Amino acid sequence: MCGKDSMNEAAKFKSGFHLHHMLEAKKSHDPSQGVGKGKTIEEQRFENRKTIMLCAGCHLIITHNEEEKQKLADKFEGLGYSIVRETGEIKCENAYDGLRVILL
Repeated sequence: MCGKDSMNEAAKFKSGFHLHHMLEAKKSHDPSQGVGKGKTIEEQRFENRKTIMLCAGCHLIITHNEEEKQKLADKFEGLGYSIVRETGEIKCENAYDGLRVILL
């Protein structure tokens, strides 16, 4: 949304980026509460497959603004991504099975 990428100032700080669940209803736990806090590596990997990385500012805006949330969803689909409605997983035929970073 802000047009910045991992080279901006937020990247210097651990909390500069957030993992955003595209389908909040399918969120089983906060990614920051994963491995080391009772979740297995497999549980964390599965949860991460439901998220994209956004800068903290954009995450705040998207979380509290339905219009911006829809803009993100539209851009997301335009990049060839889809969401499995049953699980919340994010899929893309051209993406590796790892963390997705969307440069908005």
